[in-house]
Amino acid sequence: MSSALWTAVGLYALFAGAMYVLQRRLMYVPQPYTATRPEDHRPDLQEIVCTADDGVAVHHWMLPAGDETRLGVVVFHGNAGSLEGSAEKFLGLSDDGHGLVLGNYRGYSGAAGRPTEAGLIADGRALLDRLHEEGWPAGRLVLYGESLGSGVATRLASERKAAGLVLEAPFTSAAAVAQRHYWYLPAYWLTRDRFDNLSRIGEVGAPILILHGERDRTVPVAHSRRLAERAGDGCELAIYPDAGHADLYEHGAEQRVRGFLNRLEAVD
Repeated sequence: MSSALWTAVGLYALFAGAMYVLQRRLMYVPQPYTATRPEDHRPDLQEIVCTADDGVAVHHWMLPAGDETRLGVVVFHGNAGSLEGSAEKFLGLSDDGHGLVLGNYRGYSGAAGRPTEAGLIADGRALLDRLHEEGWPAGRLVLYGESLGSGVATRLASERKAAGLVLEAPFTSAAAVAQRHYWYLPAYWLTRDRFDNLSRIGEVGAPILILHGERDRTVPVAHSRRLAERAGDGCELAIYPDAGHADLYEHGAEQRVRGFLNRLEAVD
């Protein structure tokens, strides 16, 4: 093998190693923290603090339901999300009287710690435990995962009882998305935080709604089609032909979610 080829191989290996080490900086993109208060967005929006099993404390925002018979929606936002962004986007889901919990992660919105798959799942479990202590039965909670948050919501819904699961622009796995974007690397095998939704969605015992944009260039719509097929008959799939990755609510997705929530409540 020529010295030039050896050099190329060495540089490729060095680049692959750097990408492996730095992958979480690419995967998790917390936005610059703006210290707004929940009441700045809505007077009855409250902050709660939950401590995970590893001792990391994370704050979340909670809007109580209109009464104890109404559902609560627990939102887990995407990789570049924040509590402020979630408030701007999702507060409308409470207009029908449903409760709303805007979930946060370690390393996001001013919370301590660094995000990892295990850490985000631990934060989600701690939040659901706290909600149970606050009097929210598991069977009255709908888990909502937005993009990266689909990995958190699907994992929790596969482990615990839930009233429903909503997935917005979800992926089959984070490893599959990484392989698509970094096709020149063995990214699928190098991905540490895999969020394997495809292997878990069949374990979800609640009704599921999946939303995806046909023009999504971040996570192709084929991911949602595979998830819906694996989920089976209890799954609704809504495809928006003109929507991309982060603009589904501009194309009517909020109305579809509100209809799904109201149907769940009517059945119950």
